[in-house]
Amino acid sequence: MYGGIQQQYTVKGCKVTVYNDGPVKMVDEKTDEPCNAPLPKDHQLSK
Repeated sequence: MYGGIQQQYTVKGCKVTVYNDGPVKMVDEKTDEPCNAPLPKDHQLSK
């Protein structure tokens, strides 16, 4: 399970959830299919 949720927002119908420990989950809010949304500039993707 992931750590807590850091932020959630919707961009152009794409629901983005950013977790405290790094992972970002993006799904279409209607179909639940994966989608690509622009990340906020201040978010660092940890690999």
